[in-house]
Amino acid sequence: ARSRKPKDKAKVEGAVLIAQRWILAKLRRFQFFSISEINEKIFELLIQLNQKKFQKLEGSRESFFETIEKKELQSLPQKTYEIAIFSTAKVNIDYHIEFQKNYYSVPWKLISKHVIIRATDTTVEVLFNHERVSSHLRSYKQGYSTTNKSHRPPKHEAVLKWNPTRLRNWATSIGPFTYILIDTIFKSYKHEDYGIRKVLGILNLSSKHSDLLLNQASFIASKAGYHRLKQIRNTINNIETGKLKVDEVSNVSDTVSHENIRGAQYYKVVDEKKVN
Repeated sequence: ARSRKPKDKAKVEGAVLIAQRWILAKLRRFQFFSISEINEKIFELLIQLNQKKFQKLEGSRESFFETIEKKELQSLPQKTYEIAIFSTAKVNIDYHIEFQKNYYSVPWKLISKHVIIRATDTTVEVLFNHERVSSHLRSYKQGYSTTNKSHRPPKHEAVLKWNPTRLRNWATSIGPFTYILIDTIFKSYKHEDYGIRKVLGILNLSSKHSDLLLNQASFIASKAGYHRLKQIRNTINNIETGKLKVDEVSNVSDTVSHENIRGAQYYKVVDEKKVN
């Protein structure tokens, strides 16, 4: 059937019905003992059907094919058609895009740009301005990051607005337990920059909630062993509504001692060295 020719559909289905009825009617007179025997007979009868003259038209199905249809045929595609899913995404500051809870790198110069994602069963491609800028094997392990090293900026920490050191410094300014939580998140990744997205989401909660509240939620999250943004947000809401009692950390002091806490003075020294 031709594309965009809906009337062709009825003719095609009618031809299939005619072939089915005519060939089955002939086959009922024969007895077969193997699949190959019946297939051979079907092929023989199909040739006869195609050569059979039309009742109301000149010629046969075979002559129509040779004179009209054959010249319109095109070559079959060399590759099997792949079903693809298209979506859009914004490149995060860690030069990764998110697709179905997995992360794929793109060239760092596209940070903050909007791109198009084309995903098949095996591949995830990223397009920018109608050109492919990256391609990765598709991962089905949720939370997994696939990174091409060539996509990383030459001077990673100097180029990115946010980096693990700066985010740890921010966490320290909020409270000691927030630092512990953020430090734990970074250490859970093979490359710490993979955790920037998650850490930023948690630290940005300080724009809506007090430092004390975020520090209390961080204490509970660290103690329970979870660090997903949704879980921490729910913890904050439960503290605010009184569903969760946190008297033991209601007056958290910044002087709490812990092996993972370096303190603000440490980062001040680091920053001064960088400036010099």
